[in-house]
Amino acid sequence: MFTECSVETMDRGGGGADESMLTEASASVQVTRDVLIDVSGDAGVPLVMVVRDRLSGVENSVWSWPLALNIMTTKGKQKGVNNQAPYEQTASAFEGIEVEHNQFQIRKEGAVLAGTFLIPEKPKVSVQKFTKKMVVPKNTQVREYTCLTAEGGQEFLTVLTLDESELPTPKVNRKGETLLLEIGEARYQVNEEGLRFNP
Repeated sequence: MFTECSVETMDRGGGGADESMLTEASASVQVTRDVLIDVSGDAGVPLVMVVRDRLSGVENSVWSWPLALNIMTTKGKQKGVNNQAPYEQTASAFEGIEVEHNQFQIRKEGAVLAGTFLIPEKPKVSVQKFTKKMVVPKNTQVREYTCLTAEGGQEFLTVLTLDESELPTPKVNRKGETLLLEIGEARYQVNEEGLRFNP
């Protein structure tokens, strides 16, 4: 199954995005995401996801996988809060996360979500916390997002597998401009046309 995902502006803390945070510069930023989902079992695991994110108009792009969201709300609008200020980013830790080079594992309740970055070849993978104070209707909030992040390029190609145990790294071959991926008996291909099953 192949899915093209559109990107919408949403506020993950609840409700639509604050329009005051959007500027004319936002129009120059373009993000596309291609997703391939395989639940056939041919790969030897219940689920395989191949995700490709491509960005333009962003100087320092960051790929992220949300792990936790903590929102602390106080009554009343605190003066001097700038909703357009960037999030403060700090290194963090999270239980059940293992990171090594271009790979990561998230372990929880007997399941393992394993990820391998194929693009970029040498990403900087880490756990980061993003914190920001902002004013919302009648209240002031401090929002903390804990995310698994990767940096190092304008394009990110990630292979994700879900199983009860760790899975070997996907095998990768290149044929012209096409990447051929192999996991167990499953075969996939990645090129400018998108992500496809490779018969």
